[in-house]
Amino acid sequence: MSKSFKFVGLIFVFLITSTYTFNPNHKSKSIFFPIKEVIIEGTKALDKQKIIIELNYLKGTGLIFINKKTIKTTLKKYEFIESFKIKKIYPNTIKFIFKEKEPIAINSLGKNKFYIAEDGEYIRFKKLDYFSNLPIIFGKKNNFNLLYQNLKNINFPTKKIKSYLSFDVGRWDIILKNGVVIKLPYINYLEGVNNFMSIYNKKEFSKFKVFDY
Repeated sequence: MSKSFKFVGLIFVFLITSTYTFNPNHKSKSIFFPIKEVIIEGTKALDKQKIIIELNYLKGTGLIFINKKTIKTTLKKYEFIESFKIKKIYPNTIKFIFKEKEPIAINSLGKNKFYIAEDGEYIRFKKLDYFSNLPIIFGKKNNFNLLYQNLKNINFPTKKIKSYLSFDVGRWDIILKNGVVIKLPYINYLEGVNNFMSIYNKKEFSKFKVFDY
């Protein structure tokens, strides 16, 4: 390789790296594939337009060198973000594909409400139509995620649950959307749930609204 070719290559690399900054507070322009458009996909709970504004600092910077760590810092405040992928669309577009956390219930503690993710994480509550049908937990969420996983494991129709009522002694009531109440014991509650599932659709039990185990 000739010295002149190596020199041109070094100049090219220098120009690219010197025209891009990782600091979102200082917008440096790039002459190589400057970003002109930011696209957001995969949002239901997230405010797409707000995130586009948040990432507006990327416009004009080089598409070749994107600092994902800096972007993660920028987006850290959005609790619904589980992960995201970045897709570079040359010559001038960057696309963010988000995976959101999926709440499984709303915990109501006095005047305070929180979404609860499947891993037990609390997410600050804000009214969202997309999650309007989530069941509500009244009281402390003692071992709620274990209860939820156990219900899923036995194929209990969790979509039919309107609310969960937690008692200080550690047991639960499950209230279905049709008004049926399943009062679970503190110990071996899955025996009660399995029994309920085996008899609930039988005609002779259709008039019952409370199943006390």
